Amino acid sequence: MMQIYNTLTRKKENFTPIKKGEVTMYVCGPTVYDFDHLGHARTFIFFDFLRRFLIFQGYKVNFAQNITDVGHLVGDGDLGEDKLEKRAREKRISPEELARKFEQAHFEDMAKLNIFKPDFSPRASDNIAEIIDLIKILEKKRLTYEKDGNVYFNVSKYPDYGQLSHRKLADQNGQHNFTLWRKAGSRNIQIWDSPWGKGFPGWHIECSAMAHKIFGKEFDIHGSAQEHIFPHHENEIAQSVCGYGKVPAKYWVHTGLLNINGAKMSKSKGNFITICEAIKKYNPNALRLALLSSYYRKPFDFTDLMMQQFQTIYQKISQVKSKFNRPLGGDKKVFNEFVSVLKNDINMAEALKVLENSANKLSQEDFEAVEYILGVNFVLKEKKLTSAQQSLIKQREQLRASGKYDEADKIRQVLTKQGLDIEDTTDGTNVV
Repeated sequence: MMQIYNTLTRKKENFTPIKKGEVTMYVCGPTVYDFDHLGHARTFIFFDFLRRFLIFQGYKVNFAQNITDVGHLVGDGDLGEDKLEKRAREKRISPEELARKFEQAHFEDMAKLNIFKPDFSPRASDNIAEIIDLIKILEKKRLTYEKDGNVYFNVSKYPDYGQLSHRKLADQNGQHNFTLWRKAGSRNIQIWDSPWGKGFPGWHIECSAMAHKIFGKEFDIHGSAQEHIFPHHENEIAQSVCGYGKVPAKYWVHTGLLNINGAKMSKSKGNFITICEAIKKYNPNALRLALLSSYYRKPFDFTDLMMQQFQTIYQKISQVKSKFNRPLGGDKKVFNEFVSVLKNDINMAEALKVLENSANKLSQEDFEAVEYILGVNFVLKEKKLTSAQQSLIKQREQLRASGKYDEADKIRQVLTKQGLDIEDTTDGTNVV
């Protein structure tokens, strides 16, 4: 049985879905005002892996990931202006045009990283009616209040607030109260009619309403990065419990933050790397392998040296695949160990160690299963030989045919220094 760490209970738990044989997953998606960066990549790749691993174990997985195209403010809470509207003004285009541009870029990046498309990709702007309905439920239960035209959730009315982040919040000053509906300002473009006047939804209420529309009161896994534990997911729980009667997800799973060369990624620091920039520099399969490599809940430090190492590991495993000659058989213990360590709260470091050390013992069938689970296609990069190198290889073959092995070995040494590994087989010489 697979075990996974549940942020809600703060312990590793056996994974038992609500409905036998089926898994429902909701993962927070991008706010489509810019290109996705490597922090997004780490989180989205992990949950794609988890989806694949559950499918491999025989579950039918229904996977939802939203598109935030309204309501996410610059301060990530209730401060500042809408991120999309701010960027749209800078670009002198409409918020909708900006959102569709970066939504398309998001899906293109996901495809390059071999990430499955979601079964559901709800946009916040398409679910305003559902959001308003939820706010009306909360209002009817007297859990909200209005101030300056905005509608807020009164945290003091929900005694379990803080259960996910495990914070004790004596909210006497209302500092943790959050916006459900925001009054439209003179510059706002994306606005809708509501019982509280023209405006737009708060960021936190969007996921509660969309997840409920897709999955109902409860689903199995809610995922995102750790930065969303508080306040985003904490607020989701409060809204959903008060509005729909249940904590929305059974398991809350969060990935650690990604740093660049030991520092938090930031445009002001000049270390902000988008997915499309990274893919231009690195093999996307090697990039995916690297971002999966460490324990998912721990911080991940991305460096160029680390990527060079993983491109080497990727090529090494790809080289093993290129030599397969046994569709079945192999050492089943190796594959079983690979799966077993993954079932232990996704111990990816140990799983990759098994693969790196013993991939050559797998059957072709099991190797293909490994590729599916990881979402990595191991393809050996063909060496482009110069005419001089081709001539040396031909000369070496002739020397070996004449029994002049010492002279042939000297040519091998020359080719090795040029980065070419020579392998002699009954069918001739292979260059890897």
